[in-house]
Amino acid sequence: MQRPKMILFDYGQTLVNEAAFDGVRGTEAVLRYAVKNKYHMTAAQVQAEAEAINKELGRTDPYKRHLFQIEVPNHMFTAYLYQSLGIELSELRHF
Repeated sequence: MQRPKMILFDYGQTLVNEAAFDGVRGTEAVLRYAVKNKYHMTAAQVQAEAEAINKELGRTDPYKRHLFQIEVPNHMFTAYLYQSLGIELSELRHF
């Protein structure tokens, strides 16, 4: 078997869709598994709360992130977010 001299990768809308992150769409997908939504939160409201918490923790600001010296794994963040909003998910083990 001959080794190839080079391998070309085609990246950028041909093989991989580089769609922008849409937190509301992701939250809508998660809320499909809600067995309890105590405050009747919409996906947009949940995402707004997530963004507010992320901002407070400095997770999304590249200029402040290093100042906080705290790392919050996504599974912990997500569990806290939904529990604090009174949302119970049937498939919580995925977070």
